[in-house]
This record gives sequence, structure tokens and C-alpha cells, in this order.
Amino acid sequence: MVFAKVHDILLKHLKSHKLDDWLPKAKETYEGQRLAICLAIDLEMGTVAATDVDLILESFTAKEPDVCQHFFQAVDRHPDRARLRGLKSRSYDPPDGDTYTRVLQLASYVTHYLADFEYSLDLTDLAEVQEEFFPDDLLKTDGGVPLGYVRNYWTGRNDITWVTAYSEVLGTARRDPERMAGALNDALGLGFSIHGDSIPVLVAVKYPARCDIKCRKPNSFVADWSTPAGYYLSSGEVDDWGMTESCTGDFSGQRERIHDGFRGLSDQFVGYLVGPIDDIVGDFPRLIEQGLRRLEACVRSA
Repeated sequence: MVFAKVHDILLKHLKSHKLDDWLPKAKETYEGQRLAICLAIDLEMGTVAATDVDLILESFTAKEPDVCQHFFQAVDRHPDRARLRGLKSRSYDPPDGDTYTRVLQLASYVTHYLADFEYSLDLTDLAEVQEEFFPDDLLKTDGGVPLGYVRNYWTGRNDITWVTAYSEVLGTARRDPERMAGALNDALGLGFSIHGDSIPVLVAVKYPARCDIKCRKPNSFVADWSTPAGYYLSSGEVDDWGMTESCTGDFSGQRERIHDGFRGLSDQFVGYLVGPIDDIVGDFPRLIEQGLRRLEACVRSA
């Protein structure tokens, strides 16, 4: 499938007269192309409503410098953005015999969940946090530290928390145990990068096996389009999971879901060290190609 077909699919679903102004602008960047492809996938799958997309496009003007920023801000301003993002749609239980895992940067964990402990983000404090709160690595499955001390609001950027299946996180880590943080950063499409001497360290939080957290399938409205280098792709699969896309293409996708925030954790949530990432080079042309393949697959199955 070529990108020109994206126009035909969007035109089939949408009524906004702004589409012919919006799509050429989207085509100018990889981010814009990815957004258009994700919307086409979600519209084909019925994951988002055409009327909601039309409403956002109607607020677009040719003077907008960035279609992705405009889209993100329009969703964020929407009076019912929780519905747009799928947080009021059907929720799903963890798969049988499995559970969820959230992977995040140690620095983010310190900032949001250890504020009462008065740690800074300098290397000495981060090393102390790692030793004190995350002594066991992810592959020590009978270890981990209970996280009942976390009392703050448990959520991610834009009030969305992304989780994936624990078994798949573990499988990726076992595939390359010497660089499991680099592998997971790539496979989950996190795309964290090294800046000078600052090397992000990842930690993983394993959820209880039988948690009652309402997790849902992600859609285009929930992705963070405010950053210039994201890797989200709508899945295009007729199931109740999203699917990550590897930053480099070296890993297969992993199932993912989202949930909204809640107050505090119990000791049934367990923390593990994943480790420092290594540098990766994202392949954005391949990401667009993979998005078009997903779109083609869902058109065929419609």
C-alpha cells in the first residue's frame, strides 16, 4: 500500500472539508504521516468515531505549524477526552496466567513516587535509589520489592498509563539479558535516548495477578502526539490489545493496553530493575512502511 491510499480511506469515513488541507500538511513529516495512518486504521476498525475526527479537523487551519501538535491540543481540550481516549470503553482482564507490567525510567519513578524521600536526580542519589528500592533485576522472578509505600497518584504522561503483558516483557528480557533495558526500550517503542553522560535507567513494575484495574485498547486519541519522535501505531487487529512497534525493527511487537490513574499501590505491586539503556537509532521510514502494512491488513479483513 502507498500513502496515497490513506487519503482514499480517510475520505471514505470523514466528511470534514478540511481534510484536503490537513492531509498534505500531514504528509510533510514522518509524524504527520504516522498520525494519518493511525487514524485511517482506527476508522477502518471502528476504534474511533468519524464524527470525533471530523470535529478535530474542523478546527484545523492552514496556518497551523504542526498537524500533530494541533491534533494533540484539540484532543486535550475536548470536554470529554476520556471518552475519546477510550477510557470509557469496554475494559479487559489480564490474560489467564499472566498480568500487566509498566516499564518506566528510574528518574521518573523518583520524581513522581519518591518525592517524600527527598531524593534528587543526581547520579549518586539515583544509584542509592536503585540499590535500596530496586535490588533485584527483572529476571529474578521470585524477587522484587513490594511497592505499598507508593501513595501518590499512579499514572503516566497525559494521565495515561501504558502497560504490557508481563510474559512478553520477560520474554524480551530473556532474549538479550546482557542488554535487556536496551531491548525493552526498543521493543516497547519507548525510544528513550542517551544525552551526553545522562543514561536513562529503566525499572519495571509488575501488577498483581488478579487486579481489578480497568485496562483498555489504545487508539489514536490516546497517543502522545506532542513529542516529535514517537513510535505508536494503531494495531489494526480485531482483538482487545494494542501492539507496540519496535523503534529499529529488530523486535516483534508486544501487546499493550492503557488505564487511567489511581491513588497509591499495594504490596502486591512489585518493582524490578531493568537497567541502563543503550543507544538506538529509530527507523522512521520503516515505521511508516509498517503502519501502511497494518492498514492494508485491516482493509483486507474488513
